Amino acid sequence: MTIHELAQLILREKHWEHDEGESWVDFTVMTEGDRSHRVRLTEFRHENIAFVRFTSVIGSAEVIDPRRTLSALGLNAHLVFGAIAIVQNELVLTESLPLGMIEPRAAMLTISYLAQQADRYESVMFGDDTQ
Repeated sequence: MTIHELAQLILREKHWEHDEGESWVDFTVMTEGDRSHRVRLTEFRHENIAFVRFTSVIGSAEVIDPRRTLSALGLNAHLVFGAIAIVQNELVLTESLPLGMIEPRAAMLTISYLAQQADRYESVMFGDDTQ
């Protein structure tokens, strides 16, 4: 299975707005208060096994007070899915799962959870709705 095939299975169940490129798929999930948040799926290989990485940007890591960064890292232990990380100067929530073993329902739960959590953090830390 590829991320594009997984995306088609998800779209049979969820009518999320989506966009696709050659190496990625974005889903936009509606969140609380008429907000939305985007989750990107990319594919990578580790030890010859295909994985899907789910990533949702919270905001720029360059403008975060170091105390807030430490606070965000403390939240990692309480997340149901994923982890808070910094990727290319962006604070993100990210999760990786084996692509050949993931069921569409598990992917939908992961996407929805990451979008909701990332949007909540974005709202508290940045106040805007840009992601």
